[in-house]
Amino acid sequence: MIPRRAVQTDIAGDFVMIVTEGNVAERRNVELGVQTSQASS
Repeated sequence: MIPRRAVQTDIAGDFVMIVTEGNVAERRNVELGVQTSQASS
């Protein structure tokens, strides 16, 4: 899981950006599931 704030949205849908081992930024499309809340301790 990743924080919701890491997910971006455009006309093509939801996506995140990752950095590969070669330091290249790549878009990865994602499908959102059920959001859970987490309590901070």
